[in-house]
Amino acid sequence: MWPLVFLFFFFFWRSRNSLSASALKGPVVVGINKYSHNACVCVVDATGRLVFAGEKERLSRVKNDGGAVGDLVRHALASCGADLGDVAAVAQQNHHAGVREEEEAYEACARVGLDAPANRPAVADVVDPANLLRDVPRVLEVSHHLAHAYGALMTPTADDDDDDRE
Repeated sequence: MWPLVFLFFFFFWRSRNSLSASALKGPVVVGINKYSHNACVCVVDATGRLVFAGEKERLSRVKNDGGAVGDLVRHALASCGADLGDVAAVAQQNHHAGVREEEEAYEACARVGLDAPANRPAVADVVDPANLLRDVPRVLEVSHHLAHAYGALMTPTADDDDDDRE
């Protein structure tokens, strides 16, 4: 989860302080790791502040849970006082394969009535609008390993001083 959180810090971070849900105004950016282990979601507000970060296992109660994240996206947005219409951009990644290609394969299965193998997410979970986020204006797919690099780059150290940041 943390590589995606730090990716957003790299692009949008201006403060380490988080907002309360009641103070959230404007569009949000959602970061997602899905379809592999430790599926997670983070939400950053229009000012660049992290307002939500959570892993799917907290909702499902299954350690290192992966797969589709529609329920977690809905939970994240609701906890921030936002909804799917407030999402201006998504950065997403899947450790195993391209997100878009995997979702298109699932959508094809849904059209002909097929379900996924037992060890894969259910088709209905993948084609959930809160998981696909097809109506979001900007969707960026991030390399799994590049996300780790951003995480290493943006990890604060004890020597970091908040006064040095804009």
